[in-house]
Amino acid sequence: MKKVMLPLLILFLSGCLLSCSSTPDPLGPTQRQVSNVKVKVMDVSNSTSELFDVDVIGMLWSGLDEALKRRDMLWTGQAAYAPMSLTANILKYQKGSAWYRWVLPMYGKTLLTVQCELTKDGKSLMTVEANKEVSFGDGTFTRNAWRKVFGEVAEDLVSQIAAKF
Repeated sequence: MKKVMLPLLILFLSGCLLSCSSTPDPLGPTQRQVSNVKVKVMDVSNSTSELFDVDVIGMLWSGLDEALKRRDMLWTGQAAYAPMSLTANILKYQKGSAWYRWVLPMYGKTLLTVQCELTKDGKSLMTVEANKEVSFGDGTFTRNAWRKVFGEVAEDLVSQIAAKF
């Protein structure tokens, strides 16, 4: 009886594990490509009136460029497209610490709030805002969350823009 049950059990478990696979969408379920819209990041500013030990403007600018490039929305200088202009403004930033999040759960959170305005020919098309917070429980042990949060916020902003087109 054991000789029959063991192979059947292995066959059943392997069938359950292998039959539930799927091919993920490379852009993810919420990311949408909008290739007929071209956007150029014109300016990123820091309105927090604080100086940080990291390049917050450069990291956000790079994150926005990468998020636009993934959706084929980044204007690369083609004369056939008149680009829309994107300006970003960092409203709030707190670097945080993984050590403090672990030791003192109320402290050490990483926080970023950004507001973007999309314009074309000097006319405002939309304003979007995104924020991300890494605190105790949500990324407690995330090292370098201060760096990752810029990419996540940029991705959220571009997702909101792509959803409108």
